[in-house]
Amino acid sequence: MKNWRDIVDKIFIALTAITFIIPGFSSIDELFPEFLYLSSLQVIISIYNITTKEIDYIDVFKNWSIKFFLIFIIFSIASILNATNLQLSLIELTAFFTFFLTIINSFILFQKTKNSTRFYVILILSLLTVETSKVLLEVYKAYDFENPQIRSRYYAGFSSNVNVTAFSILFKLPILLYAINKSKLLKRKKILFFSILCFMAISSIFVCYSRGAILGILLILFLYGVFTMFFRITFKKPLLILIIVFTAYLTNSLLFINGNSDVVERATTLDLETENSSINYRLGYYYDAINGLLEKPFLGWGIGNWKIQSLTFSKDRSKEYEVAYHTHNDFLQVAVETGFFGGMTYFLIYMTLFYLLFKKVYENKNFNSIYFYLLLSLIVFLIDSSINFPRARPTSIVNASLLIAFSLSKLKTK
Repeated sequence: MKNWRDIVDKIFIALTAITFIIPGFSSIDELFPEFLYLSSLQVIISIYNITTKEIDYIDVFKNWSIKFFLIFIIFSIASILNATNLQLSLIELTAFFTFFLTIINSFILFQKTKNSTRFYVILILSLLTVETSKVLLEVYKAYDFENPQIRSRYYAGFSSNVNVTAFSILFKLPILLYAINKSKLLKRKKILFFSILCFMAISSIFVCYSRGAILGILLILFLYGVFTMFFRITFKKPLLILIIVFTAYLTNSLLFINGNSDVVERATTLDLETENSSINYRLGYYYDAINGLLEKPFLGWGIGNWKIQSLTFSKDRSKEYEVAYHTHNDFLQVAVETGFFGGMTYFLIYMTLFYLLFKKVYENKNFNSIYFYLLLSLIVFLIDSSINFPRARPTSIVNASLLIAFSLSKLKTK
């Protein structure tokens, strides 16, 4: 019976993980089918977890990240008092509750799963293989030798946005590094597969031409290098990874030599002079959100309502009618919608986990331990949350939920 339950647990985790492949079915909101699938699945998993009676929910809520998420949900509900559009608040609150439920359900499933680390690594690498294959297949279909296009919307893979795809791949890259470091160089077939997958992942991020994701690669490599030197580990594996990255860069440069694109230039060049540059847009969004938070610091403007309230703050700067659905910084947007304390509790969900993982890495000082690579994935998500809006994307929500749930199950925080 227990073996069958273990299989069912793993199937439910896998079904959660593949949310990103759910098609849009030509709906007006392409994300709605994914949210519907994810929320419906979590209701089913909740019923399953309750009926099996193997987990004490009181113990689940002893984890501080989960506690802070629950407190954040309470602040979000309270912020509805300031909302001018109740429907928007309910939609956003439902999305956050789905996020919360996904973490809890996945945490319970991972705690019951046998060989959870091996299963998590295989799952992430399988997802990475599917995502990168989809992106590179689209590049192959759309590639034009005379006029190669970089950052085409066709390169978004299963997502509708290249930034989402790039960060989703980058999010999984640390687990691939973990797999490479755990593998012995003598096992050539395994090393070859991981090397090819690493090349595909880096190449996919390069063709998406996402500045944030490219900078994320550089940051991961830097931290990886520092970690290697700090613990005085052999340089064979890091050297292999550097060769793969450099090969991917050369391949990208040669394929898009006529496309006026260079990933290094993209990552290091910040366009602050052009008025309509993405960076200036983001800075404007940040400025408006901070002003909005200062005006209503306690309960904010109401969960989900900043997309309409921001017009009041940006009207003097906007040259045409436009609505900024997102602030391009989840922490700022959550704060301006739920107030300072709501924003702080949302931030602490991740900072608590960051502290626990960092503490574990420092205590273990083990290069082959998965905690360092989980920490790298968390850093990628924090970067994404600081310049984009992953909390509004089911793909990103699932990535974060599985990371938080698996990390907490490994840490066994009480």
